[in-house]
Amino acid sequence: MCKCVYVIMAKCNIVILIVCFSALLCQCYANTETYTAAVVGLKAEKFLTKPEYTLYFNVQHYASIANYLMNNTTKVPDIIVFPEKGLLGENEPYPIEVPSTEDFVIPCIYGNRYSMPLRFLSCTARQMKVYLVVNLVESHLNASTNQTMRFNTDVVFNRQGAIVARYRKSNLNEPGYDVPGLPEATSFESDFGVTFGLFTGNDILFKEPINTLLEKNRIKHFLHPTRWDSELPYLTGIQIQSGWAYATNCILLSAGYNDPMDSNSGSGIYHGHFGPILYSQPESSKAYALVSEVPKDTNQPKNVMKGLLYNTNSKPKSFVTQLERVITQPSLLMEMSVDEMEEKMWSRHLPSKSMKSIVFRSMLKLKRDNINSYETKLIESNSIKPGFSLKRNETVNITTETNINETICTGKKNKFCCKFEINVNNYYAVNLTTSDYIVSGDNFTNYYYRIAVFDGNKNFSDGLNPVPSRVQTCGIIPCLNKSVNSCGIRTDNYDTEPPTISPPAAIVHLGKIFTKTSTKFNFIKITAEIRGKDSDIYPVLLQKGSTTDEFGSLSDQPVFDFYKEDCNDTDNQMINLKTNTPISDLGSIGIYARVYKISSSTINSLTKILLFLPLFIIYNYSIV
Repeated sequence: MCKCVYVIMAKCNIVILIVCFSALLCQCYANTETYTAAVVGLKAEKFLTKPEYTLYFNVQHYASIANYLMNNTTKVPDIIVFPEKGLLGENEPYPIEVPSTEDFVIPCIYGNRYSMPLRFLSCTARQMKVYLVVNLVESHLNASTNQTMRFNTDVVFNRQGAIVARYRKSNLNEPGYDVPGLPEATSFESDFGVTFGLFTGNDILFKEPINTLLEKNRIKHFLHPTRWDSELPYLTGIQIQSGWAYATNCILLSAGYNDPMDSNSGSGIYHGHFGPILYSQPESSKAYALVSEVPKDTNQPKNVMKGLLYNTNSKPKSFVTQLERVITQPSLLMEMSVDEMEEKMWSRHLPSKSMKSIVFRSMLKLKRDNINSYETKLIESNSIKPGFSLKRNETVNITTETNINETICTGKKNKFCCKFEINVNNYYAVNLTTSDYIVSGDNFTNYYYRIAVFDGNKNFSDGLNPVPSRVQTCGIIPCLNKSVNSCGIRTDNYDTEPPTISPPAAIVHLGKIFTKTSTKFNFIKITAEIRGKDSDIYPVLLQKGSTTDEFGSLSDQPVFDFYKEDCNDTDNQMINLKTNTPISDLGSIGIYARVYKISSSTINSLTKILLFLPLFIIYNYSIV
């Protein structure tokens, strides 16, 4: 292993020495095929008085987590990514000034020139010799208008504590922030030979600045601090993160804000076409870190040291002494002593007497898309497989098989069509009740599925200056019963004691009720003709979680092929998603397209199939 020696730099020669020292570090760290990355998921601690108290504490908490990771992981991280809003959460923003990267400023060595949080983060990166990526609220004075602007900003500190990148979020989904004049295509080169691009939160669903970073700057490694609102059926955090990485064949380091009760969950390290290296979508608001080696070459198979998940919920050590050392603002210490601050932060607020009977459980409260606007058809259980017989009072299982070859369209004038080819088995057993099933909100395999098509506008700004965003989707979605109103909803009910699940699907055969135990999709092929080439298109897949503390999972190896073909007679793209192995624990699967410019073509190839070819309809196949 290469070892580098730090030198003491005189302030008068600091710029020259930093450049020389950085060159030495680049030679040291660049001679490897991998680097080690850590993404942190957490929820900001909160003070109920002033927002700066929260900021000061969470900055120190970041340092404590970084220190833990640098001293307790199998592989020492080269870069640590913290989530969007991780320093403030729901607290009132507390803006701080962030210098330009052109000045190569090291706030740690500039005394009181910069705010304490910026200095402390800089000193943390410098002391621990690690790249730190944080999201904060930036205050910026616009000299031309003499107005102070407020940005949602990602800041990157290098191993010397210098600010080497600053990205101001372009696609906002919260009030109280300004948008930079033009989307900023921000990137930086690390000393281990990797150039990273930055984007934040729901930038992942917009064209810029990502398109410039991908197409013009040829970036292949991306940092993604996010506070993601997970939504069924297609947009939970890990679904869109893995889908984006696969579609672009890029490395993606997503650090997600972890507040499941407010729909925020999902972090991961993803390796393009090779699938996820490590990910987590917790049901609880624990602090955690995902740490793994990452290939520098995105085309290199992921034969890296397997990533590990670290629980970082423990109280930071030497809390009081560290806080005393970094807090210099007299106004803070005048209002609250360090001891009082510590007590306030770590005390657990007990429920009032009137609330003692209420049982609070942690769960990921998922948002739901407007599925009622989808065009859908129920996948029915059809023929029972040969060889089944039922004797009196006999307890047996039965299996049904359904084959689908169907094209569904939505829209009146310019139809958007999707073709589905599916072979699926449903398994049933007699004499089962809901008590025989594990209470798990992501276990959809006992229920119903629909094939679904959507073409329309969706608002990703959460009510803030809503700008319609065109979306086209084709997929298979889960439902709790045969009604569309039941689709895209968790299967469990935590309002009961003990928690329960919705009644699984059932069929009646030979006078007996058979309850569904599982579903196996042997083969799925979905074909969509996306109108226009100015679009971003992702494969999205969600499977049942591997543990009760995780909602949903991803396959370690891609279980599908995803490819596109140009349509000869139109400006459209033919997108294909085809499974290459059976899936027994499906949550949802589909093609998700963000369309920025619709083609002028008035008819597409799949629509022509509908007009000129007879449609094969499955026996006992119903439409709602």
